[in-house]
Amino acid sequence: MDENYRILGLEPGADEEAVKQAYRRLAYQYNPDNCTDYRDREYYRTKMEQINRAFDEIMNNLRTGKGGYGNSDRDEFYIYIRRLIQNGEYDRAINQLSAYNNEFEAEWQFLMGSALYYGGYISQSFPYFEKAAQMEPSNKEYNATFSRMRQNRQGNIYSSPYSNEQTYQMGGFCCDPCTVCQCLICMDCCCHH
Repeated sequence: MDENYRILGLEPGADEEAVKQAYRRLAYQYNPDNCTDYRDREYYRTKMEQINRAFDEIMNNLRTGKGGYGNSDRDEFYIYIRRLIQNGEYDRAINQLSAYNNEFEAEWQFLMGSALYYGGYISQSFPYFEKAAQMEPSNKEYNATFSRMRQNRQGNIYSSPYSNEQTYQMGGFCCDPCTVCQCLICMDCCCHH
């Protein structure tokens, strides 16, 4: 775990805010899109992979209170699933979780909820987030996500279960960009002039 802090240029045990600041600084510095010399792009890509991996592992440790991922197959599997979700491979993550089917673990519940949510199955994701928060009430990540989902169901719509950014709401009607776009497409299809 100390190696991950070193990659981010931090002392072991740095708090979450310091980790986020270091990550943002390095992500900007080594973003391959910001690289002006095409010969250095591969180095930048490799460096970003290293930075992302270190950040993910530190944040998981801070959020779940686990002492690091260790080398267990289960932990490696969950890291793999988180990467699938981060890369937009939601159906693949759902299939992998369904095959592994360890619904007695809070992490499994949380990741299934995340894959379903980002895969577009928002209402189906709620019970998984709820179960994860119930199984590990001290887990900040699970509880924050479940709290946001519960608020979403009450009409306080957020852009994602991880976001603090609230979308607009007028008289009970949610005006987030996706809803507006869907309404415009529907009206265009149904209301030919």
